[in-house]
Amino acid sequence: EQSLESFLNLFDKNLVKKVKLLQKKDDKIHKFQELATQFKRSDKIIQDLDQAAQMYQDGYYPLAISIVENLCNQYPQRVSLWNTLGYYQQRNKEFKKSIKSFKRALDLDSNFIHTLNNKGLSLLFLHEIEESKIYFDKAKKIDATESFVLRNMGIYYSATTELEKAKSYFEKSIAINSSTELVYFYYAIALFQNNENDKAIIQLR
Repeated sequence: EQSLESFLNLFDKNLVKKVKLLQKKDDKIHKFQELATQFKRSDKIIQDLDQAAQMYQDGYYPLAISIVENLCNQYPQRVSLWNTLGYYQQRNKEFKKSIKSFKRALDLDSNFIHTLNNKGLSLLFLHEIEESKIYFDKAKKIDATESFVLRNMGIYYSATTELEKAKSYFEKSIAINSSTELVYFYYAIALFQNNENDKAIIQLR
């Protein structure tokens, strides 16, 4: 089959240049149209995620889950969508479903630190304590300075009643990020377990 290049060589060189310029211009237009489509798609995802987040904050977990499930079906290659779906399912106490969603995310990116932590928590809530530590350890290996990584290590050691280790991890987490209420809640539980009731009450204030 004759290529466009060899076909154009049959004609005047100036005509060839004009055709090539038109071809480049057409390619640029096509690329611009592709980018515009991607932008619209991304903008729609952001709008839907904002809506889901609002539903979640208002306590309408099933609605939030439904919105993100729909996005996952449309864009199955997006790790963050599967992680968000799993997180909402976890908060709705659908732990087994959340683990499936987290698996989809980790199949796409096995080092996605948020999903490693979230899957570890869901396993912990299902009393799969030792399996949960596998995911917490992986997350810690990726970044041991993230406050939520340290918090979840504290939750793990609280579950295994290794309370001094739990307290140490909670304190490290708070030192990095003192604005997350969840860490104080779990820290208080560890203190109650250790009969440090006065300290526990302080953490809950």
